[in-house]
Amino acid sequence: MRAKITFDFVEFMQDSGDTVRVALGQSFGMTITDGQPNLMWATTKDQILNVVESADSMSVSVSTLTKGTSKVMLLNSNLSSTFFLNIEVYDSGEAVSLGATASAPMPK
Repeated sequence: MRAKITFDFVEFMQDSGDTVRVALGQSFGMTITDGQPNLMWATTKDQILNVVESADSMSVSVSTLTKGTSKVMLLNSNLSSTFFLNIEVYDSGEAVSLGATASAPMPK
């Protein structure tokens, strides 16, 4: 099963079990592309993410609330996971502390 992840500026596909790193304060959407009826969305760390399910249960809107790691999962009627993504929420200070710098642009 795969999910389409949508931010305001980019859209991409992720497989079950993958990890997505998201900046604190960002929101994104997740849509299951090959889902089945009667699935239920769940998370492992509700204080890290706010997840709002769509009426058709095929997508969710996710907002990051605090730094940490959580899973967003789809459960079947037996409460077994059929799909999950690891979501790592980082703050902007963490990204800056990596010390990465951009090289000077090269004319073409």
